[in-house]
Amino acid sequence: MTEVHDLHIWAMGTNETALTAHLFVQAATRIRFSTVSVRSCHTVFNIQHATLQVEAGSDVCKLAPSEVV
Repeated sequence: MTEVHDLHIWAMGTNETALTAHLFVQAATRIRFSTVSVRSCHTVFNIQHATLQVEAGSDVCKLAPSEVV
């Protein structure tokens, strides 16, 4: 992964957490990376609802702010 932006984490109740993020990765690892990432969100951080928008290519996402992680 080369970039993360628009990362949002919030409580959906007392027992549930949600996460959304845009992830920029190399095209070759796109599908495998997203599967592992969603699973890791649940097992490592106990996030029950993860939505990851995986982007690949040579251009940076047009929605990314100028300062990204």
